[in-house]
Amino acid sequence: MAKSLANYFFLRTFAPANERMQCSNKHFGALAQLVEHRTENPCVPGSIPGGTTFPPFIMNPCLRDFSSRGFHFFHISFGFSLTYSYLCNQNYAIMGIIIGIDVGISTTKIVGLREGRVLSPIRITAADQVTSLYGAFGKYLHDNKIELKDVEQVMLTGVGAGFVDEQLYGIPTQKVDEFVADGLGARFESGLTKAIVVSMGTGTSFVQCDGNNIKHIGGLGIGGGTLQGLSRVMLNTRDPKQIQSLAMQGDISHINLLIGDISTHPLPGLPMNATASLFSKAQYDAPKEDLALGIIVMVLQTIGSAAILSALNSGIKDFVLIGNLTLLPQCKDIYPMLEKLYGVHFHIPKYAEFCTAIGAALNYKQ
Repeated sequence: MAKSLANYFFLRTFAPANERMQCSNKHFGALAQLVEHRTENPCVPGSIPGGTTFPPFIMNPCLRDFSSRGFHFFHISFGFSLTYSYLCNQNYAIMGIIIGIDVGISTTKIVGLREGRVLSPIRITAADQVTSLYGAFGKYLHDNKIELKDVEQVMLTGVGAGFVDEQLYGIPTQKVDEFVADGLGARFESGLTKAIVVSMGTGTSFVQCDGNNIKHIGGLGIGGGTLQGLSRVMLNTRDPKQIQSLAMQGDISHINLLIGDISTHPLPGLPMNATASLFSKAQYDAPKEDLALGIIVMVLQTIGSAAILSALNSGIKDFVLIGNLTLLPQCKDIYPMLEKLYGVHFHIPKYAEFCTAIGAALNYKQ
């Protein structure tokens, strides 16, 4: 009897094409064939080759789907002790590539995500957001030799996402709240579950992450836009590379008033090289090199101090810095100094400038 029932046993399941289900009972035969859900749908006649499954047995089995942390456990039990169980880890069981695109005011960033891995992030600058978006998408596919059919989903975020209401080249497209994307991306890249994400873009936003709770707690009208605007006025350039090159030769003591300038000994909690006043010593004929460094230090210090203040009464001591400004070499000097002053920790992940795009792609799995 058990043999007869086994011959009629029927189970259908979706699973990644690269997984194979092992079954010791020879009567289950080709039942273990797994089907890629994008191209073969068991609900569509003819999509599964004949002879690969047994005909369904008309009865009323007890089917329960137990879910725990991304695992699905299928258990079919008959009136006697015949039981078949299958454990399938679907944590990152994505058939195609998920594209995350952060359409900002000045730049568009794009990443691919497949099975939890970030694929070849790139950044594009264009005259307007729509041009930047489509240019980044096309370049990304070309550079990585990805075909449209390989892309499962496009996830858009950033202020420029509002200019696009259609699907990108016929691919399913969704929009993600930018602050949620900030939190998801920073959490994924840093490995921290409790922190404040400091998104340093044209302006700066602060997003608090506490486990699965992600919320925007404020912002600051100082960021990369401030740096470029002041550089246009004071240095006659907005080229980031030129600004950085000038700053590397500057002397901040010629621009900022330091504690050592106003005291013969350190003050409580303030070393001699701590800033007392930004730009307080700048002269009308100050060299461009000193001015360039002064602008960068002012922007980064102000953002860091504001981030620390945003965490008051929260118990949070970790700050994840993301965005284009994390590429400035002065970050390596300024933020360690703030860490010593305030007993906090600043983290700059590997893909810090792409965290928002990464978070957008991750949101597809939420």
